[in-house]
Amino acid sequence: MLKFLTLALSLLGAALAQNTPAQEEANKAVVLQLFKAAFQQDNPETLSSFYDDQVQEHTAAGLQDKTSALQGIAQLKSSAPGLVASIKHIAADGDLVAVHWQASSTPEDEFSGEARMDLYRVSAGKVIEHWSAHQRVPFSSASGNSLFSDLYVAPKDSPEISEEQEEANKQLVIGSYAGLFNDLKMDLLDQNWDPNYLQHNPYVGNGLLPLKRLVGSLGPSGAGLKFVGVVADGDLVFVFSGGNSVQGDLFRVSDNKLSEHWDVLR
Repeated sequence: MLKFLTLALSLLGAALAQNTPAQEEANKAVVLQLFKAAFQQDNPETLSSFYDDQVQEHTAAGLQDKTSALQGIAQLKSSAPGLVASIKHIAADGDLVAVHWQASSTPEDEFSGEARMDLYRVSAGKVIEHWSAHQRVPFSSASGNSLFSDLYVAPKDSPEISEEQEEANKQLVIGSYAGLFNDLKMDLLDQNWDPNYLQHNPYVGNGLLPLKRLVGSLGPSGAGLKFVGVVADGDLVFVFSGGNSVQGDLFRVSDNKLSEHWDVLR
């Protein structure tokens, strides 16, 4: 657990030192413009301009370069004519921007195409590092929820989320996620999860019982997850774990409880 908390604190320190909320919004705008150039325009030169010449592209085969980043987008577009990139959630924290999105030729159907989560590191208006997770969207889910929908409804009198609360949310998710899946501390489920937990993983139902069954099936050593990046923005916290090949998890935190979850498994 300690190594995960140490990583979280180092990420927090870097974010506070280098980025203001205004800069985080500017970083988010860079990624939104990148998506527009990639999927709404047909101008490779414009798309290329969003990537630093020394960008590190993390893939299952190891670190790649700018050419690999551009080829990955071109291959995705060619694999599904008419593909639309529908951004479902986006968050910026420090120099990191995380995006949860659907890649589909039939975007009106949330049970189609691919679910994807991307993590970008942005510096001076350019992407300098990138990770990506993606999976095919199944035709149904255990909960009946799509992999993209927002179901939690916040109370009308909910206060505005401060920078301090965002960091508290981040620490809650880091401790809960690592404690549950790596250390198998089942008591955390009753402490830190909303009993009406909303689930968008296609194979796990709503509530805590299906999650308890999942964790109980892991065995004595846990999942052994290693965090690559954690992004907290508003009531959302993205967690990317793995190495060059990652999986992405997205949690909604409400009233200091984990209340909703999406994921994309590599």
